[in-house]
Amino acid sequence: GSDKNAKHGDPEQGLADSAVTLDSMYHTPSQNSAAMEPHVTLAHWEDDKLVLYTSNQMIASCKQQVMDALDLNKDQVELISYYVGGGFGSKLGIAPESIAAAIASKEVGRPVLITMTRPQVMEATVRRSNTRQRIAIGCNEEGIINTFIHDTTTSNLPGEAFFEPTALSTHFLYRGENRRVSYQMVDMNHVLSGSMRAPGEAVGMIAV
Repeated sequence: GSDKNAKHGDPEQGLADSAVTLDSMYHTPSQNSAAMEPHVTLAHWEDDKLVLYTSNQMIASCKQQVMDALDLNKDQVELISYYVGGGFGSKLGIAPESIAAAIASKEVGRPVLITMTRPQVMEATVRRSNTRQRIAIGCNEEGIINTFIHDTTTSNLPGEAFFEPTALSTHFLYRGENRRVSYQMVDMNHVLSGSMRAPGEAVGMIAV
């Protein structure tokens, strides 16, 4: 698959010339992972070194995020993630409770454990973007596909680059000498959009 825009042949003309066509718009709402395991961090300081017990999937980048957030160097941050339960994308990166626990622990001079409530998880971790997808298919009289168009509009916060790659599987599922996959993203002041289980395919394949 690919998360890049791609075009082959003349999709719009191919659609116009097809004997049988389908041209429809599909919308999917935002979703949250809603993992059973909550987002929890235990933070404590050993002199000027921060130790975080948390469940994260990408420890190296999470460590960098903590360093950036608290202005620490690599020798001052240790992340310990013995187990990762339900993550499905929402625990790829650091969530707010980790930084809050670190700051609180520094302030009170003792270990601090913070667990997000379910409503907090919905508001403070990543969501799957809402999408608007145009699926257009053209066939000849025998029903053989000659044209396939999959155009998607997704959303994220201003300044963010991540988008839901809905057409990852569209590239190789069906034939068609005239093909187009395109993505556009609009800024929306919703919760941050990011990876969830089956990025792209989960909502893209519904439309296809």
